[in-house]
Amino acid sequence: MAFSIFISTHLSRLGVGATLAAGPRACLTNDKAMGRGAWKLEPAPIRRHARIGANSTILPGVTVGADAVVGAGAVVTRDVAPRTVVAGNPARVLRRVRPGERAR
Repeated sequence: MAFSIFISTHLSRLGVGATLAAGPRACLTNDKAMGRGAWKLEPAPIRRHARIGANSTILPGVTVGADAVVGAGAVVTRDVAPRTVVAGNPARVLRRVRPGERAR
């Protein structure tokens, strides 16, 4: 389901693009240390037309590139290049997005 997204002002550094598709329970985490030590909000930019699968987790400080696809259940620990398909735990590159698969 594609939708516009509202991010409250204290989370605006996440940098969600103007349009994206996100499945149910897609999760953007914000604390790598899980409460150990000083807490620091890290941006997790999600670029325009990215598609995030259901139950996937995007760790803080990770960028998901424009028109990239994150498979359902993936745990994204590294940046995802634009127009790249990733899946798995940890997420690994499967292939490039083909021209006919690009979001409009």
